[in-house]
Amino acid sequence: SRDALAAGERAFGPRHPRVGIMHNYLANAWIRQGDYTKAADHARRALEILRDALGPEHPNVAAIAVTLGQVEQRIGRLDEAAAAFETALPLVAGTPNEAIVLASLSNLARDRGDDSTALVYAQRSRERREALHGLDDTRVAIGLIIEGETLARVGRDEDAFAAFARARTIAKTQPLPEPVQIVLTGNEGRAHRYAGRNAQAVPILETALAEQQRIEAEPVDLAEVRFELVQALWSLGRRDEALAQLRRVHEELSSLGPESDFRHVPIREWIAREGVEIPSAPSPAG
Repeated sequence: SRDALAAGERAFGPRHPRVGIMHNYLANAWIRQGDYTKAADHARRALEILRDALGPEHPNVAAIAVTLGQVEQRIGRLDEAAAAFETALPLVAGTPNEAIVLASLSNLARDRGDDSTALVYAQRSRERREALHGLDDTRVAIGLIIEGETLARVGRDEDAFAAFARARTIAKTQPLPEPVQIVLTGNEGRAHRYAGRNAQAVPILETALAEQQRIEAEPVDLAEVRFELVQALWSLGRRDEALAQLRRVHEELSSLGPESDFRHVPIREWIAREGVEIPSAPSPAG
């Protein structure tokens, strides 16, 4: 808690490693509550303290840099996220965490609209997992799921579905964690939409969305899959359903506050491109 942090600062001084660890605990607590701005503030402070106290090559420094990068990315500070991931990458070279950082860099490149770079990082992440864990490990399946979605984005849908199929084969003997299974389903739905197969995409995306709601996924993750569903429904002429889902997307992103503003940009661009008119919600009776 903040009281514990204040007590720690009084007892040990504001730059003691124990205080840095307290900041890291608070960062993770705010992440769980969905307040990424406060999480980033504490993660940044933890990184500063522990880098000075433990040295820039300490493994704890790399772990906190990854946390900081992920929360900076969540709130749209993409340059700051890149700096954090690039701080972590050389510190984890040759370890299992290298694949995690490479996957984070892939997701960041995707958010920047650079799908070619995203694919390079995704492939490197999957290759690192294979080198460390063999070809049939759950961690390799996760790499294939990330790579498959990126392949679909660059129009290589056959390669994308091959990656997803291989991930599902691995999952038959080594079950994937439930959230990862849901991501796989959602990515398969996206790939069908990217390939123009909207009739196939809709039920898959609906399944992924329902499963996300069941496990109480974060609003930003719900909104991402829901917007894919919006676009697929719209392409099929199911306009009323698409508009209803679009309103839900806005609600989910708005619940995050101003830090989600950058995530509205592709939605606004799609609305303008498609000439979508969103009717106002009916006023309550009375």
